[in-house]
Amino acid sequence: MWRYLPADGLGTAVARPLAGQVSDRGDFIATWVHDLMFFDAEPWVFTVCYCSFGAAVVLSWLMVPPRRRGVGKPGQ
Repeated sequence: MWRYLPADGLGTAVARPLAGQVSDRGDFIATWVHDLMFFDAEPWVFTVCYCSFGAAVVLSWLMVPPRRRGVGKPGQ
């Protein structure tokens, strides 16, 4: 058991609840979703992600241009 539960894990799992402190930040899934949505990174990482997404949108509009409904259908 000690191999799977390090000493610092004991502080969280046992000592904090006994002292009346909160041992975690909330629900398990909510914690993982929060960590995925809000993460720390350098500002240039966000700039690269935003520019890449914008380029993908423009590229998709050029490769598959949107059409109006009813325009260009055969037989009309």
